[in-house]
Amino acid sequence: MESVRVGRPRKNVAKEGYYTPEAIEARRAYQQAYKAANREHLREYFRDWREENRDKTVEYNRRYEIRKRAEREAARAAPTPAPTPAPSPEEPAPDV
Repeated sequence: MESVRVGRPRKNVAKEGYYTPEAIEARRAYQQAYKAANREHLREYFRDWREENRDKTVEYNRRYEIRKRAEREAARAAPTPAPTPAPSPEEPAPDV
């Protein structure tokens, strides 16, 4: 059975930091159930955190906008690949 590494290893996890696919699925199911059961509490917690750390939130949003702007400019500046020409009817198709 193949193991898949998920994130960084934690102190209470085996040295390798690997989980089996069944463990990954069980963890995902647990987290989904927890989030569904505690949705209102989590929303309140994160809303309070954002209010207390407004400077961090503003700085994160500023860096995000700069990064996205740079990505859009890079995509605009990238040369578009030339289209591949269709084979002419006189030339036979290559044997592959």
